[in-house]
Amino acid sequence: MRRQTEAVQQHKMDAVAQLAAGMAHEINSPLQFAVDNLRFIDGAMTTLVGATTHLLQRLESHDADGGLRKYCEEIDLDFLVAEAPRAAAQCREGLDRVAALVETLKRFGSDNSGQAAPADINEAIGHTLQICAGMLPGNVEVRRLLGELPPVTCRIAEIRQILVAIIRNAVQAIADRGGVSGTIVISTLAGPESVQIAIEDDGCGMDADVAARACEPFFTTRPVGAGVGQGLAIADDVVRRHGGRMEIVSEPGAGTRIGLILPISGPPRQPS
Repeated sequence: MRRQTEAVQQHKMDAVAQLAAGMAHEINSPLQFAVDNLRFIDGAMTTLVGATTHLLQRLESHDADGGLRKYCEEIDLDFLVAEAPRAAAQCREGLDRVAALVETLKRFGSDNSGQAAPADINEAIGHTLQICAGMLPGNVEVRRLLGELPPVTCRIAEIRQILVAIIRNAVQAIADRGGVSGTIVISTLAGPESVQIAIEDDGCGMDADVAARACEPFFTTRPVGAGVGQGLAIADDVVRRHGGRMEIVSEPGAGTRIGLILPISGPPRQPS
């Protein structure tokens, strides 16, 4: 039964990785087209602004009836000259963010071989937060307190997957506290033989009984249809298969802290 569950989980991850790679490929072509054209527009805008300023200075002495000055005021030329370059810069910033997300999707798709390999956990956290950006509401602040870590031998796609699930739970816990602002703190710390990833939120928290059962498959306190109780169960299973452990500390009204302890040397060898 356990092997069957693992096979189903791997199949799901392979499907998500394939979807991510396909999306990255489809987005990349029009993105590059937009970037190239914006680069041209940006350069042309700079030239046009300079040319307009020069022409106005030359024509000012010939504007006896003030017609040119009046026209410039009607079209609010000063505003256009000042704001157009800023608008182009904002577009460049937006496209740079899209390009970074596409690169994350490509990496997500390529890192799903199922084989453990040395990985940068802090970098994986950054990529995960890029993926999660769309589900983070404006009233939730994410803080990163990342220590210096050695490369950790792991199946990094699985680690990113469980990070997404835990962050989603944290967002929901903050929402369940009643529509107020909240904070998620993600920290990392290296030990002699293991590293720890901690995700803390100041959401509604759990009592001792719920926290004790949080990793049970299909256990959930949410209404029917609002959750299937698999997020922490899968996270616990992934961490155990890596030779590590997951710790949950929670208190009603005081938030939750989930720690993932992973051995630096990687998952234990499976018997042949």
